[in-house]
Amino acid sequence: NKTQAPGEFVLTLRGLPGGSMQLAEQAGAPAGSLTLPVDADSIGAFRLLVFGHPAAAADGAQPMNFVARNAATGEQSVTTSVFMGPGSGRN
Repeated sequence: NKTQAPGEFVLTLRGLPGGSMQLAEQAGAPAGSLTLPVDADSIGAFRLLVFGHPAAAADGAQPMNFVARNAATGEQSVTTSVFMGPGSGRN
């Protein structure tokens, strides 16, 4: 959050059909999007748990994106990642 005021960012998943997320530190059901508060002029750091079933990925790996959208301005940032599901060969 590069502004001088606290902000909220909506985090969503793309590329993982039926995917959901949950903050690791909070109880509750996983959701398709999360609203995350970030202090003014700071970086928000959050530990997420991601749930899903890779679509047609024989090795269990599914490319996906995290999309963070500023709730007030609509500005967004996209980060590419890989969901490592069962059968990915990673321990």
